Amino acid sequence: MASDSHDYQMYSPDEGRAVVIGLSQAHHAGDTSLVYCLEVLENREVSGFPFRLLNEHERYIWKNEQIRGERIIQGSVITFNRKCYIENTGEILDMSIILSQLKFGGTGYKAVVYQGIKGMKECFPTVKIENLKIYLDAKDGSSPDCALISVKEATLVDRQIKFKTLQNEECILKNNCRCSGGGGVEEVHLHVQVPFSNQGVSNCVLLVKFGDFLKSESWESGRYYAVCEAILNSQPGSSLPKSYEMNRNPQGKCIIMNNFDFHDKAYNRPGTEYDEQTLEALFGNLSFDVQIHRNLDSCGMRGLARTIASEDHSKFDAFICIVMSHGGDHDTILGVDGRIVTVEEMTSEFNAARCETLKEKPKVFIFQFCRKSLSESLLHENNFMDSIVGKLHVDSTLSKGTSAHEADFLLAFATTPGCYCYRYENHGSPFIQVSMKIFMLFIVVVIVVV
Repeated sequence: MASDSHDYQMYSPDEGRAVVIGLSQAHHAGDTSLVYCLEVLENREVSGFPFRLLNEHERYIWKNEQIRGERIIQGSVITFNRKCYIENTGEILDMSIILSQLKFGGTGYKAVVYQGIKGMKECFPTVKIENLKIYLDAKDGSSPDCALISVKEATLVDRQIKFKTLQNEECILKNNCRCSGGGGVEEVHLHVQVPFSNQGVSNCVLLVKFGDFLKSESWESGRYYAVCEAILNSQPGSSLPKSYEMNRNPQGKCIIMNNFDFHDKAYNRPGTEYDEQTLEALFGNLSFDVQIHRNLDSCGMRGLARTIASEDHSKFDAFICIVMSHGGDHDTILGVDGRIVTVEEMTSEFNAARCETLKEKPKVFIFQFCRKSLSESLLHENNFMDSIVGKLHVDSTLSKGTSAHEADFLLAFATTPGCYCYRYENHGSPFIQVSMKIFMLFIVVVIVVV
């Protein structure tokens, strides 16, 4: 067989093994489907262009009861002859393995995927985008009728899929995919990990088919329009680690509580303004909506946490809260009135039971305060430490166990329990300044790599 990437004939397998990469709705009645496959070679590598699998009656349209009876799902490895189904082997090929084997402009036996619409020109010479729709001229009849496209963003809504290719092309296609969900009113944002390398395939690939010859008044004639027939997505729970969606702008709210002017002036915290400036700049650059609240008493801290948690965060991907004050043992925080608030009181407002719109989204809490009683720290204070008197005689106020309501939390403390943390008047606290420099360095590295 030839190895040229645009020799289409080599991607028409006659017999062998194949993996099911997608099921799509065949008719509006909903009881029939199309089955799409990629050939699987002896070394278990996928190969070529996608093809539609014929059923035992040599027809493309399958009854759903046939599919259920044969226990065919996405990832099923089947045997075939002349594209006609023979049997289900019972083997399941993990989607992350399939995606890892796709190659841009694949040659030889490699399975072909595209970075975007422009990259499809070799195999689809007349492919174009117009009004966010993808189409082929009808005269382009020699091309394969299916293609795989790697995407960096994808949202399901109203039986359509809105996506952005790795070449930053924005498109909206009708979504016929059986396994994707997104049939309701709410938008469903797919889990997408963008590759660092230009040669890397994302963990979300769309199977696009150029449909029937359309002549209705709402479309120009002489074009084959594309529809999404399948979504190849390695979701959390597969061999790829879970990652959060961080695609929105703003990404979320960043609440900074900075107590420095106390009723008892002996507790004032000079130098904390440097930390505030650093935090505001960093999270602003990370596309967060930064809100700064200064000099809150204990009731004000509790009230602010309750108010923010009661707001609608459905348009955001994450939540950040930074608290800078004096603190004590047993994870207590001092308001400017000298009264305490516990860490648990602050964080529990944002659990899934009380703040549903932040469910399954990252919630990061950063605490800059000592975790040792003031009676011991006075010997070392000298305006460098953040601490208060520990008034509780129980174990840590943090939950002793982990439950589903406490998932997706990250708590970062300036020090370990029973220890001090330091703050310098002329440049702020080492914890905040060093941590934020590391964050900023990571951002620069990602930008350079991408």
